[in-house]
Amino acid sequence: MRARCKRLGVDLFFDSRREKQALEICAPCPVRTECLAQALDERTQHGVFGGATALWRKRLLTRRADVTSWYDLLVKARVVHRHQQPEAE
Repeated sequence: MRARCKRLGVDLFFDSRREKQALEICAPCPVRTECLAQALDERTQHGVFGGATALWRKRLLTRRADVTSWYDLLVKARVVHRHQQPEAE
């Protein structure tokens, strides 16, 4: 419901000529982590999801074949990252 792409056509995210535009839409998305995790967990082979191209996801899946739940890994990593950020003054 909070995805930046919610009201956009899906064609943009499956057109290799428009990958850069799709990645720009994903960059500030509040559910980017969950979107990427779902694409990785489901082994989605096409399109831009969570700010990652299909090729990038394929390479990551190959390098990290040991991961059983990308959702668990990425959500935990996001929490740790947020706790390590300096507080705004």
